[in-house]
Amino acid sequence: MSRFALTDLPEKYHAQILKAVAPRLPYTQPEQDAQLPSLGQGEDEGGGAGRVTVRITRVGTKFLDVDNLYGSVKYLCDALRYAKLIPEDNPEAINLQVLQRKAKKNETGTLIEIIT
Repeated sequence: MSRFALTDLPEKYHAQILKAVAPRLPYTQPEQDAQLPSLGQGEDEGGGAGRVTVRITRVGTKFLDVDNLYGSVKYLCDALRYAKLIPEDNPEAINLQVLQRKAKKNETGTLIEIIT
């Protein structure tokens, strides 16, 4: 599992997504998630054989409507694909999970996890 900030993506994609998202990102450097055990060779988290799980969690002070929540990840998925962090952004290639949770104002951001 990887965590990274959008600023880790190639600079040519910054104009599309950083203006709206990056100021709220809590992570500035990739880090290993120490809370979950590593999966063994050939194991997955139920995402399906050969599929990558992409989990995008929006952390905000209030909840978005579901249609706005899912619509807001379009540019993120495209940027992940352009940066070659995921093979494609269709259902055959990835298992997309879009979540949200409430937090205090100083704890808001966007968490992107890519689970292979």
